[in-house]
Amino acid sequence: MYADFCDKMDRESEDFRAKTIYKQEPEYKERTSILRKMELQKIK
Repeated sequence: MYADFCDKMDRESEDFRAKTIYKQEPEYKERTSILRKMELQKIK
């Protein structure tokens, strides 16, 4: 439950950053999803 909440907050803040800083560039979205996968693999 807590992890789901954190993940939701992460996604929302990521969307917010994408909209404000990167003006919704699709490449940014792709980069962050790749970076996120790499981070998740490090944690395991």
